[in-house]
Parts: sequence; C-alpha cells; structure tokens
Amino acid sequence: MFDDIRKGLTADKEAFAEQVKDSFGQSVVSQVYEPCQRETALLAGAWEEAEMQRREIMALTFELRTVV
Repeated sequence: MFDDIRKGLTADKEAFAEQVKDSFGQSVVSQVYEPCQRETALLAGAWEEAEMQRREIMALTFELRTVV
C-alpha cells in the first residue's frame, strides 16, 4: 500500500535536491522530505504488522466457525 507513496516521495526528493543546491534547499530536504520518508517507512511497517494480525484473526475465526 505504501510502496507507491514511498517511491513517489523518493523521486520528488531527488528531483528537488537536483534543482536546489543551496542551504535552504538542503534544509527542505532534511527537514521535510527525510522526516516524511521516515514516517512513511514507520507507517508501512505498522500496516504490514496489522495485515499479519488480520490474517491471524481471520484464520482463528475460520477455525472457530468450523468447531461450532
């Protein structure tokens, strides 16, 4: 789910960094793009964990339904 967002963010960051070479541009990269990339990576990890738990819950629910 987050792969497209991460790829787009990385592409935007690289394109911006290529265009702006001054200290202001570097501060935008380090204070905007890089934190967004870190947060997106954390969200992707949380999403994967939630998906794994969802699959476990679905498997347990299926087992319970077959017992009852």
